Amino acid sequence: MCGGSTHPGGNITGLCGYNAASAIAADLGLPVWWNPPDVEAALQSL
Repeated sequence: MCGGSTHPGGNITGLCGYNAASAIAADLGLPVWWNPPDVEAALQSL
């Protein structure tokens, strides 16, 4: 499910599609072909 009523909400970020693509890739066992953000590095820089 993706859209304005799903997480992260109805703003224009593309995160609904990003979450959907991540779930599909994980379900099919496909490698991630995009560059996901390094959350740990971003949090350490705060």
